Amino acid sequence: MTKAGKASARAVQHANILLLADANADNRMDKEIAAVLHVALRTVERIRMWCVTEGIERALHRKPSLYEAFDAKTANRLAKRIDLHFTPKHGSWLNITEIELRALTGQCLDRRIATLKELRKQVTVRQHQRNKEVRAVDWRFTTEDARIKLKHLYPILQT
Repeated sequence: MTKAGKASARAVQHANILLLADANADNRMDKEIAAVLHVALRTVERIRMWCVTEGIERALHRKPSLYEAFDAKTANRLAKRIDLHFTPKHGSWLNITEIELRALTGQCLDRRIATLKELRKQVTVRQHQRNKEVRAVDWRFTTEDARIKLKHLYPILQT
């Protein structure tokens, strides 16, 4: 089923962690996954982080390796379950997250909140409000602006 060796064992371990995390994403805690698979909690956290932060380049190189680690039928089934989301290296999605956290801070977290329960309630209310508004990010740094400001990064073409 798999090739012998540490790399293959690691690939199987990573696949098992991701499958368990996906199977019950809402309720499955990293520590439960670590306990079931007899791995360190840090291993589970690192693999989850890797899936989010590494982007499409890494994910694309990993998908074909499923066919090296598993028989064709299993690899195909697993490959269909993998949903690739491109996360740019300098992460515009991180910018969006920062914008949302800044809005939350201004609307909700700018005062003392007595209990964790009240904090969760306040954040949930604000989250539902923001989601209802369905706001898009208004990027003001246009391609033309980038060409001017980042001119030093563009190659000089000889004509």
